[in-house]
Amino acid sequence: MVSSSVLLVIPDDAVRRRLVSAVERAGYECLGVPTGEAAIDAFVEQPMDIVCVALRLPGRDGSATVESLRWAPSGERTHMVLLGDPEDALVLQRETARLGAVTCLVGDVSDAGVLRVVENVVRQELRPDSLPPPSPEVGEQEVTRRYTLWDSTEGDFVERYLGNLPSHPGALHGDLANVPFVAVLAKLFEARATGALALHATKDKRSTTAGDSPKKVVFFQRGVPLSVRSNLVDECLGQLLYRRGVIDANVLEESLRRVRAGDGQQGAVLLSMDALTPHELRAALGEQIDTKLLDIFGWTAGTFEFTEMRPPQETVTLDTPLLELVMRGVRERIPPAVVSEVITRTLDHYAEPVAYRVAPFRRLPLPPECQALLERLDGQCTVRALLHGSAIAGSTLTAFVYVLLCGGAIKLADAPMPQVDTGALLPKDRPTMPPPALAGSTDGAGPEALQAFREGEAALASGDFEAAFSAFARARTLASDEGIYWVYLGYCRYAVHREDPLEADRALAETIVGCRLAPSAPDAHLLRARLLRSRSQWTAARNAYERVLHLDPDHREALAGLQAISSVCDA
Repeated sequence: MVSSSVLLVIPDDAVRRRLVSAVERAGYECLGVPTGEAAIDAFVEQPMDIVCVALRLPGRDGSATVESLRWAPSGERTHMVLLGDPEDALVLQRETARLGAVTCLVGDVSDAGVLRVVENVVRQELRPDSLPPPSPEVGEQEVTRRYTLWDSTEGDFVERYLGNLPSHPGALHGDLANVPFVAVLAKLFEARATGALALHATKDKRSTTAGDSPKKVVFFQRGVPLSVRSNLVDECLGQLLYRRGVIDANVLEESLRRVRAGDGQQGAVLLSMDALTPHELRAALGEQIDTKLLDIFGWTAGTFEFTEMRPPQETVTLDTPLLELVMRGVRERIPPAVVSEVITRTLDHYAEPVAYRVAPFRRLPLPPECQALLERLDGQCTVRALLHGSAIAGSTLTAFVYVLLCGGAIKLADAPMPQVDTGALLPKDRPTMPPPALAGSTDGAGPEALQAFREGEAALASGDFEAAFSAFARARTLASDEGIYWVYLGYCRYAVHREDPLEADRALAETIVGCRLAPSAPDAHLLRARLLRSRSQWTAARNAYERVLHLDPDHREALAGLQAISSVCDA
């Protein structure tokens, strides 16, 4: 956009006239209206670059006004600003995030405050040189050329975004040929990551809006996919609606002609043509996001890289529960032969649960057969037994096991997992027996270190803390980057030398090191919480218990520990 025009939606006549005068004196085209209805009428007649809307309006409030303007032609491109009083601060922040109003202004609406917001928007977003120019290249095929629209189309957004994406040496990256998309989702969910996952399928021959190979960007908020951008022609909104029979070929072509002419994005254009209702458009956009994400499950090759960043505001986001999408992706998009190959290799191995990765699945509403499988997942059954003797590609149960395996919630073993009754193994004057080591937490250790660790476990099982302390010290020395070795060493040091203040401090320091090396292991934080609680360090103990619950919200001991600390602090 070269022009800089402002629409002010302010109910107070005197304030509105004053602000319009101030904005015009600053050199901008400005129009003021008192209501949301008047704003919509004015915007449809003449779209504006910036719209400042008071939250409190007569009739249609500011939130509803912004939502309606987003659906109007050119509404997606307009920078929305919500204005409100200090007591509306929380509501403003919530509505700003929900509606995609990129800015909110809290407090008295002054000339300087509004002009500051306008200048920032113009400087950062509306200057012609604020974005790199779109690529002049278009595809050779007519189907590709027809969908090469203007510089704010989704396909061009993906091209520009991937071209400007910073690369970090430590970022999560790889090839989907080696790491399935299910495993990538699991890693990001476990890390509660917020940012963008860029994917590029170089060998995929499907048509794209720029004539290049397929590319996608998936935005995440705390580990959950939020939205998806794609350059695939088949995933354009008009194509999806045409395939569903919602619009015909003539409507599709006319909407594309208007988009190319700069009348707005295709959804808004279809609304203006009365080809869709707002409800139908929102449903279609939701289906489009699902389709774009589900498609990635079928990518058997392609690079991926995750970058931490703040996701852009979106009008429509993913509403389908993540597990439901993952199960659909496995059943519908991953070739049955691929699922069968993975499952067949595991059938005769014992399935050991990785506690903190299985815990989220136990809290989800699952089909009955999947719930029954989780109840039997105790390390005593083979994968074949969990699947009742057969693996049927495409079945819900097989898809669920595939998700558990790729997500790292199941560790494969050649023998049943030892069962340890920790309740009555230790003298009453000793700390509680630590939980069994996390399955899969010592895979990277050398064999000697692992053997020493197993000796320490055996000593703990017999109540010999001194022998356990010696064994864990050897394991830590041989593999100093294994966090679980540090935690168990500190735990046993405290059990043996708890009356020595220096040794007790050293023990606590070792558990802290272990927790930093194994931040996703709830048992590590649990042992640290026990030591802190034993030393009456209530605030630190509460934080450690809360970390356990962050990883495993149903952890009984952590819940009981927090309740006990609250009772002590309240007394």
